[in-house]
Amino acid sequence: MITVTLRAVEVQAASSIGLKREALRRERGKSKDFSVLDKGGSNDQRNALGCLAEYALAKYYGKDVLRDWCETKAFSTQHHLIPCDVGKNLHVRATKYPNGRLIAHPYDPD
Repeated sequence: MITVTLRAVEVQAASSIGLKREALRRERGKSKDFSVLDKGGSNDQRNALGCLAEYALAKYYGKDVLRDWCETKAFSTQHHLIPCDVGKNLHVRATKYPNGRLIAHPYDPD
């Protein structure tokens, strides 16, 4: 297992991005995402966790990937047009459970 340590300011920034994504989703009148199948926690919490996971992976791959994530993917209002979550082909899933099951959606690339 690879461990990526985020500083407090990074956790705060990534979590804020997740909360902003959820607010944008609500503004656009989008229904709840598939993550609501998870029992416990709010969409705000799940979006914050997802952004933390994306940020950590981008940080692991280096400053150029992290910059790309921050500039083009983190705040996109057309997330469905972005081919992946991080880098050129990385899709990120996260769970708060140590033995949790992550959902692959039919529209997710292999």
